[in-house]
Amino acid sequence: MVLVLPSLPGITWPVDKSVGQFDTTVQTSVSGKENRHINRIQPRYTYTIQIAALDSNGTNAGLIYNSLQTLVGFFNQCYGKALSFQYIDPDDYSISSQPFGVGDGATTAFQLCRTLGGFTDNVFAPTGVPKIYSNGALLTAGTNYTLNSLTGIVTFTAAPSLGSSLTWTGTYAWWCAWDNDALDLSNFASGLYETKKASFSTKVL
Repeated sequence: MVLVLPSLPGITWPVDKSVGQFDTTVQTSVSGKENRHINRIQPRYTYTIQIAALDSNGTNAGLIYNSLQTLVGFFNQCYGKALSFQYIDPDDYSISSQPFGVGDGATTAFQLCRTLGGFTDNVFAPTGVPKIYSNGALLTAGTNYTLNSLTGIVTFTAAPSLGSSLTWTGTYAWWCAWDNDALDLSNFASGLYETKKASFSTKVL
């Protein structure tokens, strides 16, 4: 079963997002010259959310009935930071006519990706029913290719011909894990709880 972070009405601004986290190693010689080594080729994103109101008994209008139980149950299903889940970033979840490979007549497996501001990230969690194209022609899932929705790898039945342009249109989520094994909650009014800081980070399965 794929766990997906539930939508909760109490999530409030700001939602902080830390971008990059490439884990670069800097080595400095006695002369002062620096050598920098990239330890991560895919960036890591960390989201920190605040949830202003979680309804524990279904008596507060405008809130998801028992949203406290929804969040706590989801966190516990993940066993804290042990298990991965999918998060749909409302500002980074869809792509149109995105190139993801060029055929060479031999390779059959290609990784889906998305480009943002000139940098390309791998897409490991496509959602919905993505459309796959070769040289602008829509291909048929199950006949021309298969798609692994847990890794984002497209495997073609026959290797795309030399020079053929592979593109896709669709939506995606991000594989994430909670950063901590505990979720701190505050009961600020009868039947209402809040969490001032809950963070999770993207990961590669």
